Amino acid sequence: MYNFNMTRFSILDHFLLSGTLFAASVMSASVVHDVNACYIGLSSRVFTPHVSWAKASDHDLLNYNTSLSNRLSAISITLCMRFCAEI
Repeated sequence: MYNFNMTRFSILDHFLLSGTLFAASVMSASVVHDVNACYIGLSSRVFTPHVSWAKASDHDLLNYNTSLSNRLSAISITLCMRFCAEI
């Protein structure tokens, strides 16, 4: 979502499909510019902390890389998933 001076908003949606899934599932594709939005009011801003990669030390990056590698290697992926075969 993009906003400029809290007056303009735009949302972009992207969809990524394998060729097999697209051929089997999608009959047509189009862009819809119709936006049905209503004013919902304002609320107080809530601070949500985020990771600052610019401030991360080499040690932080190594810990993140190790944790991510461990978690990704724990995911079980079947051959059907690897080759996008129909299940």
